[in-house]
Amino acid sequence: MPIVGRLKRPGDRDMAIAGVVDRLLVKPDAVLIVDYKTDRLVPRSLAEVPAYVGQLALYRAVLARICPGKAIRAALLFMDGPQIIEISGDAMATALAEIMGRVAPG
Repeated sequence: MPIVGRLKRPGDRDMAIAGVVDRLLVKPDAVLIVDYKTDRLVPRSLAEVPAYVGQLALYRAVLARICPGKAIRAALLFMDGPQIIEISGDAMATALAEIMGRVAPG
């Protein structure tokens, strides 16, 4: 599922976001993003996947504009495990703040 949108950066031009989500489940009150990964070394925890957290945080931010009021969750599915790791909302909020050039919450 293609994800395309723009996010407002403080004091700067909008940031264009374009990517592909492997699976997207949209329910009346929630959205679930699942991104498949084929890494040879399968991580065991969220701490081992920081690069992907930012990617999902951007997708989540775009989807929040498209699906206002819905809870948006995200997970990585590592195919070689298989291993699924859900990305917490706090982790995505921190990653998004860093990407957008703001001070991380907390």
